[in-house]
Amino acid sequence: MQVFPFAGHRQGKVAALEALGAIAKDYLLESYTPKMMIIDGDRAAVMSDVAFKQRSTDRTLRFHIADFLRFRDGRIVEFREFTNTFDLVEQALGRMLAI
Repeated sequence: MQVFPFAGHRQGKVAALEALGAIAKDYLLESYTPKMMIIDGDRAAVMSDVAFKQRSTDRTLRFHIADFLRFRDGRIVEFREFTNTFDLVEQALGRMLAI
């Protein structure tokens, strides 16, 4: 949360849009390339390669994400996104973390 204060559970449209706005304040999406997509009824899973430019440092963060979505009446009603946050924090800080 110290490195990515916008991360974490959100519930509701307003909270989700606020989180997206917080991301956009600090990062610029450079690329989003879906690599695999699986759809089963009202559910979908997408694995993607992404790159974001960190506005404060001009550093580009490259990582993989996995998104899981559920739809109802053509709208997203559930969205979960996962990534290797340890790797992402190291990229954002520009250094390896001691473990």
